[in-house]
Amino acid sequence: MTAQTNTPLPPEPVNRSTLTALKVLFWVALIGFLSWDWVVSPTIDLRNEPPVIAAGSGQAPTGGHCSMAK
Repeated sequence: MTAQTNTPLPPEPVNRSTLTALKVLFWVALIGFLSWDWVVSPTIDLRNEPPVIAAGSGQAPTGGHCSMAK
């Protein structure tokens, strides 16, 4: 009677064409998402942003460059 060891088999290598297809799918999905976001997002009015620092202007600072304009 011989003892059998349960050694895991090494993973099979990924097929080169499968890897290429996954890369293409990733880039198509990313570019598609960014294109969709560009189309459906409202435009940003850069002149309506709150001041980052309102030192001495009499206006209270409302936040940094990423804050929503009020």
